[in-house]
Amino acid sequence: MNITFKFTARANSKGGARINVVLYKSNSHQNTKFKLPIVLKTINDWDASRQRLKNSAPSALNINGELSQLEMKGNDLLNDWRRKNIQPTFDQFKKAFLATADQKNQNESFIHFIKEHLITAGYSYNTNRSYNTLINLLQQYDEHITFQEINYDFLNRFKFWLSKEKKNVPNSINKKLAQLRHLIYEAMKLGNMSTTPFEHYSIQQVQTNKVALEIEEVQHLQYLYQKNKVFTPGEHNVLRYFLFACYTAMRYSDVLNFNTARIINNNIEFEMVKGGDVVKLPIMPAASKLLPVHPETKFRVITGQQTNMHLKEIMRKAEIAKHITFHAARHTFGSVAINSGLDVAIVSKLMGHRNISTTMIYAHVTDDTKQKAIAQWGKKKLNR
Repeated sequence: MNITFKFTARANSKGGARINVVLYKSNSHQNTKFKLPIVLKTINDWDASRQRLKNSAPSALNINGELSQLEMKGNDLLNDWRRKNIQPTFDQFKKAFLATADQKNQNESFIHFIKEHLITAGYSYNTNRSYNTLINLLQQYDEHITFQEINYDFLNRFKFWLSKEKKNVPNSINKKLAQLRHLIYEAMKLGNMSTTPFEHYSIQQVQTNKVALEIEEVQHLQYLYQKNKVFTPGEHNVLRYFLFACYTAMRYSDVLNFNTARIINNNIEFEMVKGGDVVKLPIMPAASKLLPVHPETKFRVITGQQTNMHLKEIMRKAEIAKHITFHAARHTFGSVAINSGLDVAIVSKLMGHRNISTTMIYAHVTDDTKQKAIAQWGKKKLNR
C-alpha cells in the first residue's frame, strides 16, 4: 500500500489556523495527520482546493513557496522508497519529512528571511526602519548567518558585540534582542525554525533614571525661543517642536505625523504611532503658540539623530547641563504634571499609558519638590 499526502488547514481557538499534513494509505481507510509549524491569521486565508493560501492572504508568496518545496520533498521521499521497494509507516514518513524540511530551513540565510518578511508583513514605516537597523547590525556582525547558527550561544555573543563594539546601552541591546525574538517567532510560524533559543534566554529591562527638564528649564527654553537671538535657524526649528512635545507628551514619531487638522475644539486628538491608542488632551496656550500657522501644516521635523544633535547644542547654549534627547520631552511632561499635583490616573490618561504603573515612575519626588513645582506651575509663566 502506497502513502499519499496533502496539506489541510484547521482553525484554532485563537481565531487563526494551523496547516497540517494529512497522510493516506491507498486501498485503505487509514489516515493520520501531523502539524506543520505554520500558522495562518485566519482560516479564510486557506484555499482547500489548491492546498495553498489565497493569493490575497498575508505572506501568501512566502508560505505558498514553502509548501511547494515541502510538497516536492515529500514526493521525493515517496519516490525513493518506491524505487527501493520499501513501504514506510506513517511515523517513518513523518520523521523523514520533517527532518528534510528542517535541514533545508536550517541552512537558509536568516538575514534574507528578515528582508523577505519585511516586504510582506505590513509593518509601519517606523517599525520597518527599526528592523532595518537590526538587519544592518546583523550584517556587520555576520552577513552569512543561517537559521542553524541562531542559538543560545549566538545571543550571548551578539549581545556582547553590541555592548563592546557598538557601544549600545543595556536597554538598547534588549530592544534589539526583543526584535530578534519576534522575528524568530515569525520564522517558527512560517516553518523556517522549529525551536527558539529564547526559550531559556531572558531579556530583562534595566531600570534607568528618566532624564527630564525642570519647569524652570522649560520656561528658560521658551524664553530663548521667543527671543530667538542665540540659536541657528535649524536649532530654532528643532526647539519649536521639542517644546511642543514637552507640552503635549508626544513622542518623536507622533510629532512627525502631527498636523493642525488634529486640533478639535481646542483639544489635540491623535493616534499614537506606538501602540495605536487614541489620545485626547487639552492644548495649553504655550503649545498653541508653537503650532504651524497654516491649517493642516506639519512641523518641519528632521531625522531623530539630527534632532538630538541640535538638542545637544541647544542645551549647551541654554546652559542646561543635562543629556537631553527628544524623548526627554515626554518625560518632562510626565514629571512636571505629577510634581504639579495632577492625579496620577489623569496623567496616565493624558500620556496614553495602558498601565498606571508606567506613569508611577514620575511620582517619585519629595514633598518639597512638589510644593515648589506647584508654586511655579501656578504662576503660568509657560504662557508668556
